[in-house]
Order: sequence, then structure tokens, then C-alpha cells
Amino acid sequence: MSINVAGIYKTNPTREDWNIFRTEIKRHYRLQVPHEALPDQLRWPPGFAATGKERRATRWPSSTVASLKKNERDKNCITQSATGPLGQSRSKHVMEMTTSRRLLKSIEPHAGESIQSLAIRLAPLALVTPDQLLRFGLGHAAGLSSLPTDKSAIDFLAELGGFSLDDVRSRGVLTGTMGCVIYKREVPFDWVNLEVRRLAPGVLIDDGGIPFHRIAWQLNALDCDLDTGEALLERCPQCGELLRWRNIESVANCGNCCFDLRCAPVRYVPADRLSTARRMYSFLLRSGPPLPEPFDHLDDISVCHAMEWLAYFVSSVSFGKHLRASCQNAGIGLEELYSWPASFDRTVFELAGSHSVRFVGKRHCYASLVDSIERASGASLRDILMSRAVEFLRAPNLGALADQERRSRQQSRKKRTDDLFNED
Repeated sequence: MSINVAGIYKTNPTREDWNIFRTEIKRHYRLQVPHEALPDQLRWPPGFAATGKERRATRWPSSTVASLKKNERDKNCITQSATGPLGQSRSKHVMEMTTSRRLLKSIEPHAGESIQSLAIRLAPLALVTPDQLLRFGLGHAAGLSSLPTDKSAIDFLAELGGFSLDDVRSRGVLTGTMGCVIYKREVPFDWVNLEVRRLAPGVLIDDGGIPFHRIAWQLNALDCDLDTGEALLERCPQCGELLRWRNIESVANCGNCCFDLRCAPVRYVPADRLSTARRMYSFLLRSGPPLPEPFDHLDDISVCHAMEWLAYFVSSVSFGKHLRASCQNAGIGLEELYSWPASFDRTVFELAGSHSVRFVGKRHCYASLVDSIERASGASLRDILMSRAVEFLRAPNLGALADQERRSRQQSRKKRTDDLFNED
């Protein structure tokens, strides 16, 4: 028999332990629970008689007793009766823990493995499903998708599996000041996707009998596996549903139709996209080349926004593709960021020297440039871009000229609107 004494699992309790435990029960429930209403794991062992006060306690309604049982079971132990994750039959099982809560058998974490994958692989050793492990063992009922953001659950997972606490914490995706913290670097929220389980089918095949999920696959800024260049899959090829973290007991199966995703066709990205993804990964790990001034003094969020904006700006002028500033294009923007200010100057020169300037004038060109700069996120980033534009174009009154052009456009639109009303 085991009890929870002041929040600590303990086997073979003494009379003093039971007294402490009874005090904790009273403090937690704020009421006198009759001995008959307690769950089996909370009753006194044979030979211990209840006090007179407990014998005189009034019986509580069955709904209250059921609620107490459920709360204590969810809080203190893993107790379920079902069919095991691997198909074996099991009866009612109470996981016996030492005072450190560590399982007798555990797994070895893989390099780069995600928190969700660790929980899925650890669950069969506790004879429970991944969802049961999260709810009853880690105190996290929100599901696998939000597990990397729960610092308390991450610590419990490290304790259960006997993992290094610092190592497991480094695999989490915690909330920072303005975004998510991953790889100890803060990135915008939309750079990380925890809801969709992106996979590389060919890589999962190479993993053998127990495939595992990678942390890097959760980054929207990376569209392929960094080792092989295999394109990441986010929809089931059989049913077309997004691959979410619900209703699964293996990372290689679809939660909707149970299709084995290792049977999906394998696709690879071009070599230049793989090189761009690897460079982005090096930036996230702080192992890449240093950023040029003045971006080396900016915070992580501003640098990420600078990548997104440069990808939008260069592509819209050079190729005529008005890509929106997003994390999917951040890898291209990182290449342009490393060549700053040459990449910016080249694009501004193309904009200022385009054929359209001959007809609409420089003031229109300046207004378009300022409009593009104002689409950048963050005041510090906009200041850097505007300062460089003024220096390159040698136009200290760049902002004033752009304002004049805007007012001229507004007046022209107003005049056209007035003319239309007058005609009517």
C-alpha cells in the first residue's frame, strides 16, 4: 500500500505518517470525510482504528464522495484499467513510485527529440496511454500539443523518466516576453507550430521500430528535415486531415484514420532550400556567423522580423512577387541579412532606377519605398531601414517627400470621387 504524505509518495507508512496524511486530507478538503467514503488507497491499513470523531462523521452525498475520489486519484496516482498501448491486456494498475517518482524502467532520449515524443515513448513503460501519462503522471490535461509549454509538466517528465532536468527543459517551447523561447532564442509566436505534427516519413523509417519526433520539425521557418532534406508532411495522405497530436500512441500514425505515415511517399527539397534551412538552424543555435551591424545589437524578435521584411522587400522589387512578410520566407531573408547593407542598397537602386520612375517621378518612388519600410514590424527596425534609405539616396527629406506624395494621392482620389458624384 502507498499513500501521499504531504505531497510525497511513500510506501509502508508508519502511524506518524498516517497522522500527517490525515491532517493533509483535512486541510485539502476542508471537511471531515468518513473513513468509508475514502478511496481504497487512502484508507487506514489493517490494525489502525478510526478515531471517535471520524466514526461520528456524517456521510456525504454520493456525488460528493465520487468527486473526492476522482480528484484524489487524478492528483496522486496513475490508476486505470484498459488495454495497453502495445495491445497487451492489463488489469487495474497502480504505478508504484519511490520518493523521487522515478519509474523503474525508462528510455534514452534521442538528440533533438521533442518533449511530446519523449512522453509518447515513455507511456508504455508506465502501462498507460500518452494521454493518461500526461493527465495522471504529469498533471497536464491539455494534451500533447501544449506539453512543451508547461514548465511544471516538463519537470515531472524529467523526474519520471530519470532524465537530466536541464536537457529536458532545453527541449521545451516556453513563452517569452514577446514570443516563444525555443533553443534558448526568442522567436515570434507564428514561427512555432505545436498544434500540427509535421513529419518526415523516410526519416521515421530509418528510426526503426520506435520512431521519434524532432524539435526542429515544429519550426515553421524550416520546411524540411535538416539531415536528409526530406520535405515535411503535415497532412495525412490517406484522409487529408492535419496531423495533430490527438488520439495517437505513436508519432508515425494518423490520429484520424490510423494510417501508418511511414508508408507515405517521400519528397525532397532542392539543394538551395536545404542549405537555407541549415543556415537558419545554425542561426537559432547561435552557431552561425555573426550578424552585421546594427542588427547584432537588436533583440531576437526584431532580427526575426528583419528577415521576414527583407525577404518581402527583395522579392517584391527584384522578381515582382509581392510575398508577404512571414516566417516561411525568413530563410531567404536571413541570406539577405548577412549581406546587409549591399542587399538593401541593390534593391533600392533597382526601385529608384526602374522605368516607371521616368514617368511618375522620384517622389512617387520615395513614397513607395517609405510605404514598404513602414510595413516592417518594430520601431527599431523601421528606424534602421529609414536611416539606410536616407543615407543611400542622399535624401534627408525622404519622409517629407513621401508625405507630400501621399497627400497628393489623397487629393487626387478625392477629386475623382467628387467628379463621379457631380456627374450623377
